[in-house]
Amino acid sequence: MDAITLRHGLQLRIASHDDGDTVLLANGEETVLRIDIAADGPRVELRTRHLALRAEERLDIAAPQVAIRAGNDLQLVSDGTAAFEAAGPLRVEGHATDVRSRRGDVAIHANDDVRIDGERIKLNY
Repeated sequence: MDAITLRHGLQLRIASHDDGDTVLLANGEETVLRIDIAADGPRVELRTRHLALRAEERLDIAAPQVAIRAGNDLQLVSDGTAAFEAAGPLRVEGHATDVRSRRGDVAIHANDDVRIDGERIKLNY
């Protein structure tokens, strides 16, 4: 694997394999950026303490499957409106779940039955 040492001790390594090429940016034995280039396209892996993505107008993410996992907290914040839509079932689950409307109504619409199942159902509590 060919290597070029960059400032601050990082190394850029490039290797060719039978099934494609690999580009690595490493800090010693720790890989910071890995790009595997194969016949079915590139695969990118980035390991960093902080990652910021900023777009001036729009950020689109599209894939057959998308998974976002936070080890501790996850926040999705919008300064405007927000919408969650699913062609199939949509499930919301948590240790406790709190749905609030700071201004205005909470509306629940169903094409069929509305079911509420709980140990106790408290209205206007």
